[in-house]
Amino acid sequence: FQNSNGVVLGVLCVGFATIDKTGTLSINQSMRVSSVTDIETGKYTVNLSTAFPDTHYTVVTGSGLSSTSSTATTATDIRNKATGSFNMYHEDVDAAFIDVDYSMFAIYDL
Repeated sequence: FQNSNGVVLGVLCVGFATIDKTGTLSINQSMRVSSVTDIETGKYTVNLSTAFPDTHYTVVTGSGLSSTSSTATTATDIRNKATGSFNMYHEDVDAAFIDVDYSMFAIYDL
């Protein structure tokens, strides 16, 4: 969105996904995401159905565990951004990489 002077006031979400890992890895909802590959514990490659012209897009993430008794505190990193894919890593900040029960992300670009 731009004002009459051409100043960017906002952008729309151009891609997203909700990923379920409580059993077999599956994509519950998505836009612009063709597949998600489980690389190893806590590490995934997200493949985009339409590549971006460059890697200046932004990915906003969230993740979590279904168990209310888990003491894991997770952080999510986006790594290896390419025009057609990126890696998403989930890590228990007190231990190592961890498989989370669900992940979600939104992608923004101008």
